[in-house]
Amino acid sequence: MNSSARAELYTGAPYHATTFRVISVQYTPLSAGAGDMAPTGPIATAVGIVEGQKETMDLLPYVFPSDREELMQRVPPGTVIPVYLFPTLDGVNRIQLIRGPAAQRYQRQSTWATTRALPVVALLGLLTLILSLTRYSLWRSAMRRLG
Repeated sequence: MNSSARAELYTGAPYHATTFRVISVQYTPLSAGAGDMAPTGPIATAVGIVEGQKETMDLLPYVFPSDREELMQRVPPGTVIPVYLFPTLDGVNRIQLIRGPAAQRYQRQSTWATTRALPVVALLGLLTLILSLTRYSLWRSAMRRLG
C-alpha cells in the first residue's frame, strides 16, 4: 500500500494513544520468490494485548531484525510499546507506532514526493538542454573547420 492510500485509510479515523504488551513474536525471513512469485519479506509481527484485546502489530517500523533470535532478544514477551489504536480499522492497521498520527505522517510522505518531483524534472530538463546545446556548439565548430 502506498503513502496516498495509507493516508486515505487513516484520514478522519478516530484513534487514541495506548500501549501494546507483547505476548509472542513471529519472523519470516526474506524470500527470493519462485517462478512468477515476487520476493517477500522480511516480516516481523507481534501478538499482544491492547486494552484487554488480543491484537497483531507489524514490528518492522519498531525494530529491523536480521533473524528470529535477534527479534526475540530485542522484543521479548512482556515488552510494552507505546502505540495508537484505531478502533474502527481492521487487522494490523488498527495498531500504529506513536511517531505522529498515521494520516498526517503518510500525507507528509506523499506531499514530500509530490513537491520534489517538479524541481527534479526541471533540473533534468535543464541538464539535457545544456548538454544538447554543448553538443550542437561542438558540432557547429567542427563543421566550420571542415568547410
